[in-house]
Amino acid sequence: MLATTTAELPNAGLEWFLDHIRQFLHEFPNITIAADELLRQVLDFLEKSLSTLVALAGEYAIGPLQQEQMVQLTSEIRDSVLELAKDTEQHALLITVFLELENDLLGTFDFAGSGIEQLVPEVEKKLNRLTIFQLMSTMIAGPESRHRGTNPTSHTARVILEWFREAQTRFPSSSLQGESVWAFREELLAVMLHDLGKVLNPRFDGHHKISWTLAWESVRALFAHFNLETRSDDKVNFMISMHDICGHIAAGRMKYVDVLEDFSRVGEDYMLSLFYVQLADISAIKAMPLLNKYENLTIWAMLCFDLGFDHLIDEMVVKFPQFTDILNRRFSFTGQQ
Repeated sequence: MLATTTAELPNAGLEWFLDHIRQFLHEFPNITIAADELLRQVLDFLEKSLSTLVALAGEYAIGPLQQEQMVQLTSEIRDSVLELAKDTEQHALLITVFLELENDLLGTFDFAGSGIEQLVPEVEKKLNRLTIFQLMSTMIAGPESRHRGTNPTSHTARVILEWFREAQTRFPSSSLQGESVWAFREELLAVMLHDLGKVLNPRFDGHHKISWTLAWESVRALFAHFNLETRSDDKVNFMISMHDICGHIAAGRMKYVDVLEDFSRVGEDYMLSLFYVQLADISAIKAMPLLNKYENLTIWAMLCFDLGFDHLIDEMVVKFPQFTDILNRRFSFTGQQ
């Protein structure tokens, strides 16, 4: 084990690293302002985080952290993320980014002339103006992941665009008024914020639960921006919290009968919106096997059937003819409940 005092690590290893990065910035004066500022933020974060890590590791030696030290460090990270979710400046910035995205989707972006992949960098750039998306941009998925080669921020950009591929016909801009505007906005909010929980651990299967915890104050701030403080955020909560629910059932992490009981309170509009949020999410995961995608959609259809929303299934069959084949899988799955 490498023996050193806590004072020596910041003065030697950490200062060397910071000097190395500062030299890098000096040698590349043409680096963009945005990238330069982001690097400086990373430097500040590293300086504070590594100093904290050194202090927790013990006074005389660097070695594995003890369990209670890991708990403390994890708690500090969690609290920092939760504080970020409460930051009113971030709320204001999110409202700005959201409205810019809405404007781009409804008017600026050329979906006919540009494919989704060409538009992903533009959406990702807007998302990265928010600190939480900047942090998630560093989380590149490994080669064994279905998200391999991407990060939660670029994935979110793709989900937004995949969602709008269908939304542009469901919500024609000429008819967006009154409640239809908010049906559009609530779904856009859901696809934009559905994976925020990945900031603590991109591979955590329960990230959807954390996502709403991190998202709800921003959602309330957006409602307040439009003088809708009394509007319920329940539907946005439902779409974010349940966007992976069919996958959890398919993987055996949740029981179908339990989810069906929980869903007994929701209406058809909730299930219809959940379908399009889920469809956008799985469509954006290019490495996800088609069989798994079909399985998720089958479970959604089963829930609709058992909730008495048969005509939603009929609507999907008309819109997506391949859905007929998907529904034929129902009974083979039912026996596995």
